[in-house]
Amino acid sequence: VDSIIPNLRKYLPQRTKRLQLMETIIFNKPSKVSNTLNWHQDVAYFPVEPNNQIAIWIPFEEVNFKRGAMNYALGSHKLGIKASTNLHTREKFENDNREVIPDDPRKSGFEVVCMEMQNTDMIVHDGYVWHYSGPNLEENYTRKGLSVRFFTEEARYFPRPGQGAAFTQQIKIEHGEIVQGKPFPLMK
Repeated sequence: VDSIIPNLRKYLPQRTKRLQLMETIIFNKPSKVSNTLNWHQDVAYFPVEPNNQIAIWIPFEEVNFKRGAMNYALGSHKLGIKASTNLHTREKFENDNREVIPDDPRKSGFEVVCMEMQNTDMIVHDGYVWHYSGPNLEENYTRKGLSVRFFTEEARYFPRPGQGAAFTQQIKIEHGEIVQGKPFPLMK
């Protein structure tokens, strides 16, 4: 994270001064085993308010369309929060009354871009942007990458069904409390 933060700050708007570590994930998408992660936005899965966050994604090796590269619907982050769904089936989670992201954002007027990358690249995206990744179809190749997510302002914990199951199982914060402590350091 020490080498990520200075690079990340170069590209953030001046108003984004606060970066608080939210979570770090290593992704592994095996050849011909993994499937599509359907259209989603990260904020729909995290039980915090306000839910302002950014994520970075760094591939460990070259990633292209055939290897399951990330795809983004440009400008979709401006439309607010959508429903949280099962990433594999697109089934809406119980008790979520929000609108589902369209199956094909192009039909809603969005430009969709596939982010083919080298292991020296880094994607930074707003937590509200719609994105998906296709299956890894490359023979004998496992798509590996690192995702690091940050809060951009102080957030309070408000759990609800269908949100952040892995996140909520790892923290010990009461309903309505500020998300803070050792697992969530402020980044300098």
